Amino acid sequence: MQEFRPQWSVRQDLVMGVEIARKRQDPYLLARYLLFQEQLSRMGGQELSVMSLVDDFLKMGNAPLAKGIVLSNNTLHCSPGKALNLVGAFCDAGLPDVARELFSMSYPPFMNKRMY
Repeated sequence: MQEFRPQWSVRQDLVMGVEIARKRQDPYLLARYLLFQEQLSRMGGQELSVMSLVDDFLKMGNAPLAKGIVLSNNTLHCSPGKALNLVGAFCDAGLPDVARELFSMSYPPFMNKRMY
């Protein structure tokens, strides 16, 4: 499980790999990255959501991995609604700080404005 990486992370690496191949002017390397990127794009239409694994990782005690799937660097990697649903799971796992962070990031922006 330590080698598990969410799809968004793999996509970031692919973009960097394509850029490196272009700078090196290595057509073989560029072709490999572009073919892998195309395959990953085609798989995007399939239901391969890692969000279904978050609860399992929390139950197994692997909170950092569960948190990394949902958010990193103040960026949600799921819908705000899904993040809001996961607040309870992180609370139950004894991670109230992560739960608060998810809640604040999933809170609708229009709710922050005061009505006069």
